[in-house]
Order: sequence, then C-alpha cells, then structure tokens
Amino acid sequence: MKSFRILIVILIIIGVLVSILLLRRPLTPSEIIEDEGILLGAGTGRNVLHLVEPPLCQRGDGPREIAKRASKKFIVESKNIELLRYQYQLVKVWGSLKKEKRERPVICIKAPCPPIYEDQLVMNVEKIEISNKVLSYCQEVYLRWMGKEYSIEATPIIENQPILFSIKIAETPTGLVSVKSEPRTIGTEEIEKVRAGQKFDVVDESNGWYKIKCGNYCEGWVKSQDTVKE
Repeated sequence: MKSFRILIVILIIIGVLVSILLLRRPLTPSEIIEDEGILLGAGTGRNVLHLVEPPLCQRGDGPREIAKRASKKFIVESKNIELLRYQYQLVKVWGSLKKEKRERPVICIKAPCPPIYEDQLVMNVEKIEISNKVLSYCQEVYLRWMGKEYSIEATPIIENQPILFSIKIAETPTGLVSVKSEPRTIGTEEIEKVRAGQKFDVVDESNGWYKIKCGNYCEGWVKSQDTVKE
C-alpha cells in the first residue's frame, strides 16, 4: 500500500515536470500563428515595435483619448523583414511567439536608473502584409497623430470654417442618422452615428447633404431630409 502511494506521488511529480517543460519549450515552426493589428514603436528604440489592437472610438474623442484604448498585443521583431516600413499601418503578421525577459521603458527622475526587466511576449515575424480591412475615421485620425512621432499637441483635422447655419437631427425610425465621409449614400464610409435631437453647425452643403462638425476631430455629411434647420 505504501509503495503504491509512493508510485502515485512520483507520477504526479513527473506530470508536473512534463507540464512545466511543455510550457517553457520554444515554439516550433509548425506553431506559426496569424494575428492582425497596428504596428507602432515600443518606445525603447526604432527597431523595437509593438503590434497594437486597433482602438475603439467614441464620438468626439481626440487622439490622446483614443490612444488610451489601444492595447498592446506583443513585441514584433524580424531578422529578414524591414518592419519599420510598415509602421503606423494596419498589418497581418505570421510568426512564432515566445516569452522573453525584456527591458521595460521607465521614466527616470534621478540617476542612476537601473533597467527594469519583465516577461514579455515576442513574435519572430516570418511574413507580413498590409491588411485590407478598412479603419474607421477616428482610427485614421489616431494613426496620423501617432505618425507625428508622438507630438505633444495634436492638430485637429477640422480647420476653422465659416458656419452657414445650425441644424437639429430629425426623428427617424431608428433614432439614429449616419454621418458619411462624402455627400452620397453609396461608396462612402460611415464615420459616425448621431441621435435625433442633437444639434450641429453646418459648414458646407451639396445636393441635399449638409456637412456638419461633429467634434474637434470629426466632420462629415448628413442628408438634409434627416435634419431640421434651427
């Protein structure tokens, strides 16, 4: 009976050791994974890049607010591909993931500042291509801002334009009205949805469409029939 218990304990220990070895073993080429995201600098050198989840947007957001919701997936690196060519773009990547001790960027107030290391996921990229997925209007704004080398002040997309008049969004069956990037229904991107009762300034009009300012970083076109002049 005692020997049986000892055997059970030995088998459990062996099982735990095997599990640890499997978890820590390097990924093999057969374990290539595919992922998608925005390629951005990691803040620790020009050759260190992060794959970032395209951030979700809310109406009226500026780039700083959008950036807070851009969660990092993992570090990307490659010996054969010039990844910097794809920076600030939405890409698809293929490669193997591993966990490594990497230096974490810190703000140093008083020297000496010893480096801080932590476990981070790193992908060795074997293939990369530009994604054909269309980003939303505010995600494009965010990328243009990030492309200015983390400028302290982001310039609003909308320049000062004379206000023609003001409108209020009329009641619709859904209570929502689409804001389009161009004054037409087909072949144009929906950049926002506005609610019935909301009021906006009109800066241009064209063939039954009004161009409205829907935030510091948002402007687009709504059908005049879905609005009421104030």
